[in-house]
Amino acid sequence: MNKKTIVAVILIIFISFPNVPYVYADYDANKITKTQIGLKSSYQYSEQSKINSDTATLYTNNNDNKKNITVCVNAGHGTNGGTAVKTPCHPDGTAKVTDGTTAKGETEAYAVSTGMDFSNGTPEAEATLGVALKLKELLLEDGYNVLMIREGDDIQLDNVARTVIANNNADCHVSLHFDNTSGITGAYYIGVPSESGYREMEPVKSIWEKSEELGICLIGGLRSMGDIPINGEENIPQDLTQTSYSTIPSMVIELGNADLDLSDALYQRLAEGVYTGIANFFNQNPNLANSSSSTNSANKKKKNVFEAFFEAFFELLGGAVDVIKTVLGDLPQLLIDLIQTIPLGTWRDFKITYTYNELLSDGETGGKNRYTLVSEDATRRNPFIDIDGTDEEFSRDTEIPVIPADLYCFANGNVKLLNTNIFDKKEDRGILTNFVVVIVRVIIFLSAAFLIGMLIWHGINMVRSTITPKSKAGHKEGLKDFAKAVLMLIGSVLIMAMSIYFMKLLFKTFQIDETDKLPIKVYVGANAKYSFQTSGIGYIRYMSELASHGLVNLMLKILYSAVYIICVAVNLVTLIIMIVRYIILMYLTILGPIIGTACALHKKDVLGYTYQKWITSYLAWTSIQLILALAYRFILELCIPKG
Repeated sequence: MNKKTIVAVILIIFISFPNVPYVYADYDANKITKTQIGLKSSYQYSEQSKINSDTATLYTNNNDNKKNITVCVNAGHGTNGGTAVKTPCHPDGTAKVTDGTTAKGETEAYAVSTGMDFSNGTPEAEATLGVALKLKELLLEDGYNVLMIREGDDIQLDNVARTVIANNNADCHVSLHFDNTSGITGAYYIGVPSESGYREMEPVKSIWEKSEELGICLIGGLRSMGDIPINGEENIPQDLTQTSYSTIPSMVIELGNADLDLSDALYQRLAEGVYTGIANFFNQNPNLANSSSSTNSANKKKKNVFEAFFEAFFELLGGAVDVIKTVLGDLPQLLIDLIQTIPLGTWRDFKITYTYNELLSDGETGGKNRYTLVSEDATRRNPFIDIDGTDEEFSRDTEIPVIPADLYCFANGNVKLLNTNIFDKKEDRGILTNFVVVIVRVIIFLSAAFLIGMLIWHGINMVRSTITPKSKAGHKEGLKDFAKAVLMLIGSVLIMAMSIYFMKLLFKTFQIDETDKLPIKVYVGANAKYSFQTSGIGYIRYMSELASHGLVNLMLKILYSAVYIICVAVNLVTLIIMIVRYIILMYLTILGPIIGTACALHKKDVLGYTYQKWITSYLAWTSIQLILALAYRFILELCIPKG
């Protein structure tokens, strides 16, 4: 994990939180690790191999649905020069007992035969590879490990090497082929022959019954597809190199004849049928899992017990951290969210706006890299955070939390219920503010009516001929107070309106306006392959969901959870401040016109507020939102890495 990201997590205490929905997926391709497996001299029968310079690829599944079962998928043929070399038909050097590519009675067979060509000219090796690659994906998605013998046109591993590698690294071995024999009209498996004591020869004797069971399951899986032809003879026994050297359940499955209409869809259907057969086989034989002999079982058992203890210990601590985070973080935040989500039309809809594919496509990015998502301006204000996601075990099932009320929303004025703007008709306000708006309008109307009445009263008395000089001077002072009252009434309205206007202007100047809805884009790359937009605390809460396996991950989980709880405390304090601010500003909004009007009655203060004190108080409480917004903007610029 990037050190800057960890530092950023500690510093982003005051940044806010969005509302983002969940994302789901069953299989994560990035939890698959690859290992190259070659033929080792220590493997039994390895000395019989003649072509073994390449390696097979083992895909180890680390998804939550992992089965700890390894299937060897062998795409038949595909070894250049395979017919120029021969290997012993049997480990003990005895002769073949049936005819096939190599005749009965021969003691050596082609290391790898070339295979046939389909009616349309496609080589058999190409078709078997097409099915094998799709079978690999189906098995990985269902939690199996897969040992792929071949993933390209040529692999320098002969049939002995392929079988021996499978024996030591897999729990079963399935070899894919097609048939060119006349009279063959569909799929069948190549069974274990009973001629001349073949089934009494080791290693055939120890495993042939399970191999036959695997063949039956494979044909059953293909038949279950409904549209794949099955040959009348489902089982045609032959003495094969693979069968002769296998120490694990092993089967060659012939998927059809040379007249098949090859297509990607056909490869997919054949792969699905074979996959179904493999799954049925292991469902019937759960004890066969992990039968490969490549690991020292005693050491493995000790290691697993040791690792299991610490894994359970770390998981227990991680669970305790989650409970504390829920009690001290999520529950208080839920109460805070009520100010935003109570059923008064106050819900703000934050959505995932970019998927993984969109992120890496040209689209709106204009062909630029993934950090430039909308525009240069948006990129500058919306920094991008890359998370690998592998060690953290993030997937599309990881919860992206929904917290709509926090410093971010308060700073941007996005909490409708606490909106103090009483002048903009287009403004999205809460019901309480709308009620205050009505009161203020009534007060202004009554104040204007009262002042007009005062003007008429003093004016009439000023022109009366019988009025005394003293009385005339009093009405003259009354007219002066009237003028002050008019100015103060208009001034109070202008101060409130201009405060809101200049606040929006400053927000725009400092780029803290509503166009900056979700300030951070998070890309969960190597593992989950999705992205979402969030705010600082949203990122922190998301990171607190990382897996707790291992000491480092556990400590990071504790760190993120602690920072998240601190952020919730800040949100709570901010909410209290904003509620107090709202109540006082609404009170001052109502009081302003009254103070101005009271001047006409020679009243210099109303409820302890002079006009000057009212102005000072109103501006001070109004500026709190700007202070929060500037603090938020400063921390965002300081702490969040830019793309």
